[in-house]
Amino acid sequence: MKQLTKQLKQELINFDSIEERLHFLKNKYEGETAYIVTCGPSLAKHNVDELNERLKDKLVISIKQGYNVVKDVADFHLMNTYNFSPYTWKDDTIVYWSLSKSYADEQLNRIIEMNAPIDLYIPVINPPFLNSTQTTQATCNWDDFYMMETHTEVKHGVGMMYELAIPLILLLGCKNVVVMGWDLGDPNGKPEDLEHSYNHNVEKITRPQEGEIAETMRSTDSLFDWLKEKNIDFKILSDESYVSSKFDRMQLSDISSEKQKEKQLLPKHPNTSKYPSRLFDSIKVGDWDDYFFKVIQNVNNVDGCFVEMGFGQGDSVGIIKKFMEDDSIDIKNRDIWVYDSFEGFPEPTKEDYSRRNVKKGERTHPESIAYNMGIPKNRVIKGWFENTLIDNIPDESIAVLHLDCDLYESYKTCLNILYDKVAEGGLIMFDEYMSNTQATNFPGAVQAIDEFFSDKNVNIQVAQFDNEKVQKFYMYKEKNEL
Repeated sequence: MKQLTKQLKQELINFDSIEERLHFLKNKYEGETAYIVTCGPSLAKHNVDELNERLKDKLVISIKQGYNVVKDVADFHLMNTYNFSPYTWKDDTIVYWSLSKSYADEQLNRIIEMNAPIDLYIPVINPPFLNSTQTTQATCNWDDFYMMETHTEVKHGVGMMYELAIPLILLLGCKNVVVMGWDLGDPNGKPEDLEHSYNHNVEKITRPQEGEIAETMRSTDSLFDWLKEKNIDFKILSDESYVSSKFDRMQLSDISSEKQKEKQLLPKHPNTSKYPSRLFDSIKVGDWDDYFFKVIQNVNNVDGCFVEMGFGQGDSVGIIKKFMEDDSIDIKNRDIWVYDSFEGFPEPTKEDYSRRNVKKGERTHPESIAYNMGIPKNRVIKGWFENTLIDNIPDESIAVLHLDCDLYESYKTCLNILYDKVAEGGLIMFDEYMSNTQATNFPGAVQAIDEFFSDKNVNIQVAQFDNEKVQKFYMYKEKNEL
């Protein structure tokens, strides 16, 4: 997980605006469980070494002083300039700040003066202090959590959980969340009596207003209902939290560690396919670059071009272009063709139904991304596959066909039209096929692939990533497959 986060942090500097950076991060951790580490007193009851061992291969989001406990494994660190204490910053953590909209410039200057890292920041709409009825916890307008996807601001929480943490996990595409240290406190206690890890090593302590804690506690009952409606599983790692009892509680021991995983065999593939017997071989890969390198090097002697069905933000094409400059792989001087609606998903069919709840227009990216990567305009084919593909097939054979088209009709169209164009020995890569999360989210893709190959004698292979959460599937087109 840290490797992905480090890569994304390096790429964020290519975007100047808040909107671009947030848009870039959308669904980058789709299917991952997010572990949010905030800084209530229950956090101190966990063994720090055990906590870090269990979280080191997970997506970890720390809030303020919670970072001091998990800084070695934190992927994101959520901050504001209140109740600030010193940190030993790690280079591979994405640091996200909330700023008061009323004086954001002043707070930005303070961050710069502290020499603190800042990868993302977003203004918070602060209601008048005497009018707390406008806060998220008071209104329970939970759809406001999506503001960071469409606005350059978010609403006041109260608190970092509501302001940044939950909106962030929604942006990243997480459907499972575990929160530790979100205790809230005694509803009958006064703000000045609340024990909090902010109380240590800070110049000035700001506290909630009278009644805010109790109001936040009450709001979590409504929050649970909203999260359930959105198919988000949200658990609390504390028996002492005052968050609504509707939320399931769990223990630290319920989180599997990397050491525990080492004792296990490769995970079984979920039985989403009718033809699991086709999996005849598997390889171990480290990351996406390693995956592409290991499967593409076998097409060195295969004539043809590269075809990308479902360009998105161009991540796969970017890897391929990098390999074209690698002397160890003989794939230079090959044409790259990219096909995408550049208007997001088409209308899903009944075959695509899942908890993922795919919507038409989701995942829209501009075709300019492809042009900026140096792909000629005549090889960037914009439109729905069923309308554009048949009239824009490459003249030459296809050496690598990367299918990242998500939905039933899209996969069906691409395979029906392009399969015969794939050269003998050519590579076909399936982005959604029997992989743990993707197959669950995009069952139509699995069905379309199974239907197409039902009368063909093919062998589909699996690449198992080191983190043991991701599998990707591919095949080489052999002679006499029919």
